[in-house]
Amino acid sequence: MKKYWRRNNRSTINSRQLTVVGGLFLVLLIAFGCSQNKKHEHAEQYTCPMHPTVIKDTPGSCPVCGMDLVMKGKQNDDVKVGDDLSYLLKPVNSSVISTIKTVTPVKKSINIKAKANGVITYDTKAMSTISSRISGRVEKLFVKYNFQPVKKGQKILEIYSPELLTAQRDLLYLLKSDKENTQLIDGAKEKLRLLGATDQQIDQLVSTGKESTSF
Repeated sequence: MKKYWRRNNRSTINSRQLTVVGGLFLVLLIAFGCSQNKKHEHAEQYTCPMHPTVIKDTPGSCPVCGMDLVMKGKQNDDVKVGDDLSYLLKPVNSSVISTIKTVTPVKKSINIKAKANGVITYDTKAMSTISSRISGRVEKLFVKYNFQPVKKGQKILEIYSPELLTAQRDLLYLLKSDKENTQLIDGAKEKLRLLGATDQQIDQLVSTGKESTSF
């Protein structure tokens, strides 16, 4: 009985020792794995933008699509958006992401010189037509070309009119033969005015007593 108890006691001690050793080994194994994981986490990793499953410790190209591998960001790292990526945060209706280059319009004045072929014409709003009140012929013309600009009161032409000459003679006849008949004299002067004669021209006719062949 004594021999058996000793052997059983020895076997119990051996099993306890094995359990303790195994527990220490397991703790060391876990600690080693954690240290390896920490080293692996702190180590730089590279991945493919199109195939995230491709992960390598060194830069290179993707074995699937051939794209250059980019550094993989860490979990606790803050993503910093630079000026080159800030447009991605804008609303969709304010910017369109495409390969087409766009230009932002700017309102400002620019001096531009342009050459073009064209035809110069007169402004129809500045043109006017004057109808002659009498018939006759032009004795002298003071304008040199068509559509020449003229000013108010400027002499354009001299015209000979038998109708205007007859009206002048009628007035002179009344002034000589019937000075007291003011009604007929005023009527003769009004006729000259209607034919285009001015008051200055009528007064000159009365004072000189000679008719003008041209007006």
